[in-house]
Amino acid sequence: MIFNAGLAVVLASICLICAVYGIYIWAILWGKGYHSPGKLDVSVPVSIIIPAYNEGKVIWEKIKNLSEIDYPSEMMEVIIIDDCSEDATRKKALSALEQFRIKGKVITNQRRQGTNANYNQGFDLASHDLIITTDADVVFEKDAIRHILNVLVKEKQTGAACGELIPRIDRQSLSTGIEGPYRDVFGKICGWESRLHSTYCFNGPLIAIKREAMGHIPPRKGASDTNIALMAIRKGYHARYVPEARFYEWIALRHDQQQRQKIRRATRLLESTWSARHLILDPRFGKFGSVVLPLRFAMLFAVPVATLGSLLILTLLGFMVHPIYGIGILTAALILFVSARWYNNILSSFIWHQYYLLMGLFQMARPAHLWESIERKTSG
Repeated sequence: MIFNAGLAVVLASICLICAVYGIYIWAILWGKGYHSPGKLDVSVPVSIIIPAYNEGKVIWEKIKNLSEIDYPSEMMEVIIIDDCSEDATRKKALSALEQFRIKGKVITNQRRQGTNANYNQGFDLASHDLIITTDADVVFEKDAIRHILNVLVKEKQTGAACGELIPRIDRQSLSTGIEGPYRDVFGKICGWESRLHSTYCFNGPLIAIKREAMGHIPPRKGASDTNIALMAIRKGYHARYVPEARFYEWIALRHDQQQRQKIRRATRLLESTWSARHLILDPRFGKFGSVVLPLRFAMLFAVPVATLGSLLILTLLGFMVHPIYGIGILTAALILFVSARWYNNILSSFIWHQYYLLMGLFQMARPAHLWESIERKTSG
């Protein structure tokens, strides 16, 4: 009786996983993605907000990158929110702004507030109607800003857009083996959602938003990037994923750091998603409410429990039949977990991300609005 019940749970879980990801696989292989209407051919004023905590190693390079891209420095206003850093972030940021002749300011908080509160500060201080939010440790491709701003300028119904993250990888490791395949799939899913209506799973290091689509985001709950996208959608705008607006980010050097970062991000993504549950099937939000959001709820909340729960049950069932079967299943699962250490593969990446999401579910009740700097390779 117990064996049959366990087997039924495993089969039901497999059906759920196949149903959800079958739709996403179809979207990746045959669904049409979103493409921007090209590059902006005129330069419009833009405010660029950069939250920073102990970013002294990378902030100079970030501002240098802004001076080198295909956008005039005199059309930029850079607002750096130094969130009570304990290093030379403020000093290096001011020096770089002066050296590269970019108009900007550095606001230094007397106590840590977190990314969401930092962005709210920046929104209040921004002088222009188009605003870009970005991170201190990423660099833009030369035409990234022109691509992402063009979407907002040319499409009146679009209130927010994000760019495409390209991992910077200098050697194969467990971290890179997990992240590489994930990013390949992530962008295609977001592009398909953008084509339908909107995606809210934004890449935080490059987001552009119109002032009329803005508002204050919850300072202590949810991911800043997801909250910004949902804020625009709630106001009746579309939120787009723009694959032509590319930027580069170093992956954490150590897997334990990546794991901590991924779980924190998963927790905040789940918080934001849960806050949008009332949008499901609301006719005012079209296919976002009827297709995109229900699928994301299944992907983020149900599939992690089904995947790891069924794997655990299957292992126990194997031991019930014969210890050698249980050991075999457990060994195969462990090999799958670590196989990304030697080569990129989607199965290992999938399992790890279900683990991150499951841990995020457990941690949703804990505050996660503060972040820690991670080790990363820099050009210096």
